[in-house]
Amino acid sequence: MVVEKEGTIIPKAPYDFVKTLTFLRKFPPSKEEQARNTYTKAIMIDNQVILFELFSKGDIEKPQLIYRLYSDTDMTNERIAEAIKRISFFLSLYDDLNPFYRLSKTDPTFYPICQRLYGYHQVKFLTAFENACWAILSQRTPVHLARSIKNELASAFGKSIKRKNCTHIAFPEPQHVLNAQEDEVLKVVRSERKVNYILSAAKRFAEVPNTFLMEEDY
Repeated sequence: MVVEKEGTIIPKAPYDFVKTLTFLRKFPPSKEEQARNTYTKAIMIDNQVILFELFSKGDIEKPQLIYRLYSDTDMTNERIAEAIKRISFFLSLYDDLNPFYRLSKTDPTFYPICQRLYGYHQVKFLTAFENACWAILSQRTPVHLARSIKNELASAFGKSIKRKNCTHIAFPEPQHVLNAQEDEVLKVVRSERKVNYILSAAKRFAEVPNTFLMEEDY
């Protein structure tokens, strides 16, 4: 039985969810994760898979994002709060762009570009480890092939959740990759050099919590 939770996130205005979806549709690792007006993705938090759905209820100057969380097991308040924190970080929902917009008015060349992208907040990867894996897999590799291998990596070592007859796969945490046999990783990645890079990255990322990478000072 799938547990469902719903709530509202108030991004820092201006925020345009349509521009977020537009970017995600064009970004190879995120293709096929969004419908026309919604975004759906599975994440893993301390070995629990949580599926989130997002859609906009507000407007650019008074934005509201409705979230729905789903999991096969009960979600504690702490786990829900962590999921919301991950979503907010992933979409840069709380970034204050107003000083940037004011500064852009002093640059006649850049200002039209800034106006065209008004309300867009920079989309990130959900975790630094996923970002590192994509950087490794996409080296000297056609984008469509790198995306396919990344999806295979998630299928092999991540976890999944089903909703409405669709299977959503959460990218593995570093320890899940480290727990696998090296030849299993090689079978997916098909490059000894990249396997070494991924395992080295997994070892380092496993040494620090994700919150450290998100919140600590540079």
